[in-house]
Amino acid sequence: MLAIKSEDNTVKILNLLGKQLAEFKPTSEINDLSFSIDGKQLITVSQDGKIQSWNFDGKILTDLNIGNSKLNYARFSPNGKTIVTAEADGILRVWDISGRKLAELSSYDSNFKGVSFSYDSQRIAIRDLNEARIWELSGRQIGVFSLFKDFTPDGKYVITHDYPNVQIESIKRLDELLDEGCNWLQDYFLKNPEALEKLYVCQVNDLGMEKPVDKKLIHNIQNKLNK
Repeated sequence: MLAIKSEDNTVKILNLLGKQLAEFKPTSEINDLSFSIDGKQLITVSQDGKIQSWNFDGKILTDLNIGNSKLNYARFSPNGKTIVTAEADGILRVWDISGRKLAELSSYDSNFKGVSFSYDSQRIAIRDLNEARIWELSGRQIGVFSLFKDFTPDGKYVITHDYPNVQIESIKRLDELLDEGCNWLQDYFLKNPEALEKLYVCQVNDLGMEKPVDKKLIHNIQNKLNK
């Protein structure tokens, strides 16, 4: 299907043969059009901060006003409960369906190409010309991937494509990667105990609490430092 906006703000929905399926006229100037994941609704994004979804009878199903900023872009999650917007102030934001802001993800620029949700609606890929940054709905960035194509159905991996090669890569949060790195360094810490003293990140987690690292390792390091 195709959605076309005319100069007078009238929106028409056509099938691929050019037959008109629906026509309606939003009251606010439209900046962006997109179909829902299931293809049964059209989503319009207006300059005045309004997001509406329409069925093909021209009935408004969702009518949200989520801020004073001019909206350039919006996408619904597959479960229909979350919206990502790109606003004129250069910030990408996450909202729930009632219009409550959940998180601010990042800034964007002229290289911005769009947003992709994982199929479980729990993760978001912000795509630009060269890479995709992966975010959780809480507003935490958990990965950066070049040549991003899509998420796997379970949302735990991403698919990257560098013709003719296709790869499936694991998504791991920064704290998980740091824990792996600290674990790999345990033998080094035994021989170089002063190194652990300098690597604060290997001593506490992101909440400032002491990590449950190998107690034997800590005991041996403390003995060496006390000699």
